[in-house]
Amino acid sequence: MSGVPSVSKGSMAGVRVVLLCSQRNKTLTARFAKFTERARGFARETASIARIYSKPIASTSADTFR
Repeated sequence: MSGVPSVSKGSMAGVRVVLLCSQRNKTLTARFAKFTERARGFARETASIARIYSKPIASTSADTFR
């Protein structure tokens, strides 16, 4: 009988850890999404600038960023 409460406590701790990990993953994915959006915007800006200044570089950069 003494082993039952310890098992329930352990399972609760496991659930807590899982919840913490899931919350952390959400924040990490949100940060990663923001970073990718920024990278995409930066790629678009560089491609447009390259397009303005020189045509051959613009075509290659547009191909690499797709």
